[in-house]
Amino acid sequence: MREKNELILIGILIGLIAFPVFTLGSTFVVSLIQGKSVEEAIQILAEQIDVLIGRVEVLETKQKEQEVKLSE
Repeated sequence: MREKNELILIGILIGLIAFPVFTLGSTFVVSLIQGKSVEEAIQILAEQIDVLIGRVEVLETKQKEQEVKLSE
């Protein structure tokens, strides 16, 4: 049962990290296609990376909480 929970958790983490990575790349390209300068596109990408880092931090915290619950 524990192995199954770990696999599910790993799958969710991979999905939550992989999806935004693809989105960030496409956002950069779309910004350039819309006529924004490279600097503006990089600024948009930087803002989205900041949001992504925040999500990862939340996931790490939840993972630690889950590990504590499973070890009890």
